[in-house]
Amino acid sequence: VLEACLPVLLREGSAFKVASTTAQLSFLENAAARSQAGKFLTVYPEDDAQAVRLAQALEEATQGLPGPRILSDRPLRPGSLVHYRYGSFDNNVVLYDDLGQVVPALRAPDGSLVPDRRSPWFDPPPWAQDPFEAAGLVERPPLHGQGPLGTRYQAFQALNQRSKGGIYLVKDEESGHIRVLKEARAHTQVDAYGRDARDRLRHEYALLKEWEGTPWPPKAYDLFEQEDNLYLVEEHLPFPTLRKYISDRFLEGRPLSSEELERIVEALLALLKGVHSQGLLLRDLTPQNVLLGPEGELKLIDWELAYPWKGEKKEPPFPGHTPGYASPQQVRGEPPAPTDDLYSFGGLLFFLITGRDPLFLGEPDTCPRRALRVVELIAPTLSSRWKEALEGCLQPDPRHRPPSVDLLEEFLKGGPYA
Repeated sequence: VLEACLPVLLREGSAFKVASTTAQLSFLENAAARSQAGKFLTVYPEDDAQAVRLAQALEEATQGLPGPRILSDRPLRPGSLVHYRYGSFDNNVVLYDDLGQVVPALRAPDGSLVPDRRSPWFDPPPWAQDPFEAAGLVERPPLHGQGPLGTRYQAFQALNQRSKGGIYLVKDEESGHIRVLKEARAHTQVDAYGRDARDRLRHEYALLKEWEGTPWPPKAYDLFEQEDNLYLVEEHLPFPTLRKYISDRFLEGRPLSSEELERIVEALLALLKGVHSQGLLLRDLTPQNVLLGPEGELKLIDWELAYPWKGEKKEPPFPGHTPGYASPQQVRGEPPAPTDDLYSFGGLLFFLITGRDPLFLGEPDTCPRRALRVVELIAPTLSSRWKEALEGCLQPDPRHRPPSVDLLEEFLKGGPYA
């Protein structure tokens, strides 16, 4: 895209900025504000006439090249890489909101400052004139895309929204049931192999179908494409996450009793032992991804990072991790191993005991020692065996972690740590 656009921009002498490294590009795609995620190159034309010339020339130069939809901007036409919005050119023009936070600002025709809204939809101020529409460059998409979303599946609540796509509650008009809908936006979360969020969702759907009938995953009902995005429809499990359950308990001043802790840990170890025995590594065992049912049963959601590591050669694992719960090896992108899940279990055990995420424990070398100090303050009566298991799982060197779930389970029941 940059190679295609540079000649146009240099010929016009227009100001622009561009992500200069792949690390910056990855941040803009995955970690920036959802409304502007994927905005790789921004052009600042001198006036409306140059803006129209540049838009037309850049549209011609980038025909057929892939790229994400920028939610805050309007594309010139469906599928175009060229987007536009009305916004501030000067980062020094700001105002303060009611909370005292600095907000980018625009100067209205009457001279007053108003917020430069960067919504996840095209939202120009009412006075803005659209030179691209006036020039006849804008081709509007159909009002309603063709597909199940909006017809069979009616969304009524957003559970999570990120640059790669959202997670919604929908009503399935065909069955009458409430389902969960996961969205994967085209050309977002692209990895070094050219795979994007849609490939991750296809991977998750395949695993959910493969593991259907086992106690842990939700059922997968449908997978469909609409307007270049991919959607997965899965079972709605109305259970709290471990994060919510434990956080609520600590807010109420009721941390887990030793009996409750043992029951949850026993179920977690059974889950881990079951998936490992079938050659699957979870790679994202966190309190957000484990649901706690009314009878103490556990359900596992968000399987996109899971990796079948045994048997025939597989595709490379998808990169990604949850800070505080991922081993140093997974963070560095090393080949997956069962000890990665044991590290995640250590982080989850710390959360169950303390109600706190292990992210604040610092560098991997100091993490086990600091974890023990926090546990001794919050749960001074915890047995030394549980403390030793926690310290062992959080070791930065995988050779010093428990070698398997079976041996960790035996150790917590009184066996040797080996």
